[in-house]
Amino acid sequence: MLDPKRVGDPSAKLDLLMEQLADLREEGHQALVFSQFTSLLAVVRSRLDSEGVKYAYLDGATRNRQACVDAFQTITNARCF
Repeated sequence: MLDPKRVGDPSAKLDLLMEQLADLREEGHQALVFSQFTSLLAVVRSRLDSEGVKYAYLDGATRNRQACVDAFQTITNARCF
């Protein structure tokens, strides 16, 4: 779990994840990122947004899950889900 006051703090694990996702995108691969903590997914989402990375997103509050899956499978520039 993330302390909301520390969301902007440096994180070696998050930096490594972002680096690995970048490597996968450069190689033309897609990636699925799972977490039981939506607060972590929000941080990853923010990082992807700041880097201009296209992605599909789904969490427990998502209403139309199939649309998210379809978008990930059909949008060629959505490399992260």
